[in-house]
Amino acid sequence: MTPVDPLAATQPVPRVLRPGIIVTIYRDLDGDKALPLVDRLAARAAPGDLGVCIHDPPSDDEARLADAIRARGLRLWYGWGVDPDAKRPVRDAAQITRRRARLASDRGAEAIELNGEAAWKAGGLDEHAREMLAACRDGAPDLAL
Repeated sequence: MTPVDPLAATQPVPRVLRPGIIVTIYRDLDGDKALPLVDRLAARAAPGDLGVCIHDPPSDDEARLADAIRARGLRLWYGWGVDPDAKRPVRDAAQITRRRARLASDRGAEAIELNGEAAWKAGGLDEHAREMLAACRDGAPDLAL
C-alpha cells in the first residue's frame, strides 16, 4: 500500500489555522446538552479562541446547531466518520464528500475532518483516500482539511 502524502507537491499548500480550543459535539444535534456547556466555556474564552466541531456530516439534521454556534460568534468545524465511504464505490464516496464539504463551507465552517477509523486500517483504500481528499478540496477549497 502506497501512503497518501497530503503534503505532496501536487497538493495545495495546507491552510494553517489560528490556535484555539475546539470542543466536539457528538450525538447532540439539537445542542440541548452541549450548548449550555459551550456557553459557559465561551464566557471564559478570549474572542476567537473557542470553536465547536460538529461530529456529524453537514445535513438538515444539524443545521440548527450550526446556526446556533455561528450566532454565538464561535468558530465552526465539521468532522464526520468516513468508514461507510470505504465500502462505497470511489466515485460515490467522492461525490458524497464533495457535497458535504460544500455544505460545511456554506455554513461557515473553517475546517473539515474526515474521520477514518477501523475500515481505513485495511489496505487498498489509496484511491478512495486520494479521491475523497480531492473532492473535499473541490467542494470547499477555502477550508482547512
